[in-house]
Amino acid sequence: MKRYLSPWARGVAAALAVLMGLTLAAPPVAAAGAPESPRQTTLATAAAMRVAATANHAVAIAPAQEPGGAVAGESKSFFKTPTGIAALVLMVGASAWVVVSRTGGDVVHSPGKK
Repeated sequence: MKRYLSPWARGVAAALAVLMGLTLAAPPVAAAGAPESPRQTTLATAAAMRVAATANHAVAIAPAQEPGGAVAGESKSFFKTPTGIAALVLMVGASAWVVVSRTGGDVVHSPGKK
């Protein structure tokens, strides 16, 4: 079976093919132009430089206290939050709609199937 394509569809397909080829070829071309650094740092050297940089900017950070003395491990159930209640209402409403729409008496019969 031969499929007919109009000239503009072939042009769009060719343009998309060229664009896809350029997209996939661009990262290796960009990576090829990047010069490699002649000096390689070891993990220990990099860690020592980072520790030295953060030691100069040390700031004491106090842990944040939650208002009302709430316990950190305590959490509400999802279905007790406003989002959970909305999810339950939507699920029940959708289920009811499915049941009612399937059992309704407004069934259209095709005259050709009698």
